[in-house]
Amino acid sequence: MPRMQGKFSDKEVEEDIQEEGERITFDNLKKVLLLGKITEILKISGFSFEISTLSSGEQREIVSKIMKMQSENKVFDIRPLTITYCLKTINGVQLEDLCEDDSIKDKVDRRLDVVLNMQTNLVDRIFRVYEKLLEESNKQIGLEDIKK
Repeated sequence: MPRMQGKFSDKEVEEDIQEEGERITFDNLKKVLLLGKITEILKISGFSFEISTLSSGEQREIVSKIMKMQSENKVFDIRPLTITYCLKTINGVQLEDLCEDDSIKDKVDRRLDVVLNMQTNLVDRIFRVYEKLLEESNKQIGLEDIKK
């Protein structure tokens, strides 16, 4: 079952605003950063994969990295690169800490190295969970209503 992070009902936000004397405070506005963020633990063969929706900044980094790649590699690298960002931990260990290549210094590159060494079917399964989280997040914030 997905663990919700940052899901605030209209009533909660309304109550917070009313407690502050009808003023919107900085603390209330910080809640916006977490609206729609969902995390799920995927369990496969005794391993726990923590998968989360992405922030706009993380999505921007993915697009930037894809744009810098050679054109023939772009299609094949979208999933692994997305998983580099959405897969936070495996059994509670940060993805970059699982990289065995000490010559790789950049955190994102270390994470990508781990993902690229995974079996394709595992990468596909994690990506499907990520897509499901995106759909659920879109419903939470009402994006599905806007599209109709």
